[in-house]
Amino acid sequence: MTLQRSATVPAGQSPHVAIPWKCGHFRLADSCNFSLLLTIERQFTWFLAFLCALGTVSPDNERMVPTDLTKAERSVWAAFPAGTWVDLRAGDQRDDLDRGDRWGPERVVRAEVIMALLLGAVPPEPGCIPAVRLRGARVEGRLDVMGAVVGFGLICESCWFDTAPRFVEATTKTVCLVSCSLAGFDGTRMRTEGILNFYQTKMRGVLRMDRATIAGEVCLGQALIDGGSGEAVAARGLIVSGDLDCTDMISDGPVHLPNARIDGAAQLTGVRISCPGGLAVDATNAVIGAGWDGDRMIVQGEIRLRHARIAGSLRLAAARLSNSGGVALGAGGLLFSQSGRKRFFVLGS
Repeated sequence: MTLQRSATVPAGQSPHVAIPWKCGHFRLADSCNFSLLLTIERQFTWFLAFLCALGTVSPDNERMVPTDLTKAERSVWAAFPAGTWVDLRAGDQRDDLDRGDRWGPERVVRAEVIMALLLGAVPPEPGCIPAVRLRGARVEGRLDVMGAVVGFGLICESCWFDTAPRFVEATTKTVCLVSCSLAGFDGTRMRTEGILNFYQTKMRGVLRMDRATIAGEVCLGQALIDGGSGEAVAARGLIVSGDLDCTDMISDGPVHLPNARIDGAAQLTGVRISCPGGLAVDATNAVIGAGWDGDRMIVQGEIRLRHARIAGSLRLAAARLSNSGGVALGAGGLLFSQSGRKRFFVLGS
């Protein structure tokens, strides 16, 4: 778009701006008198003209809907202001997440559409709480909000992501990716005001939460994490103001939590972690505010709790810890910060 000044200004008249739009295309622009009387007025007028020509300002605050959205994406776009659910599931065996990469185009939602909504592309409806709530979608592309402030919730159920979402250094509301299949997740140094929930989600790569701060709880209950040949969970220096719930989680690879601070409980009941001959769980210097519950946990490799502090009990009832030729549980310098109760309870092998 080009903005031009008039060539001459008759004496005694204010200069005007000639803006090359057609009448009727931009209603606000048609009704405006773009007079430039002072320097500050001139700057404001050019800015207002630019907004009008882009269509970003209108008298009735109309929502701008991109023209290239698919039917599924239009549903997500329309549902966002009121935070209502969009369900793309087929309701039969075609919903199998292991075949999510084969779901048809009618279930595809591009990650860039979700990003645009989370970053404020659509204004909220009065009296409603906007959010992306999506079921049964195949999300194509990287959901990347690195460094952004995300003011709305993201709740996905039974969705398949072809690329690991990146929330590095983002500030977010609640993020729930439940019963989904993810190619990993990078939440390094993210800050979440709410819940970070991966319940029953399958990770086809590393879950990274190094130095993340979660003002709520982290849920990995019944999650399946495949770290491949490397670590499965990287959470060095993680800060959680609630519980870390890993009940019945399965991890094919080590879980690293050194220097983590969990204000609530570390719930590890029934977890299975496989790292034969290596360091399976590293919680060196970790601070646990309400106890460590490791009942029925099965770990192949070393659990390291050196110099950790636990304000509550360390439970390992019916647990099975094995590390052939090495240390199964290393807890030198472990400190229980409360007294008067049984601090350590083991029943099992």
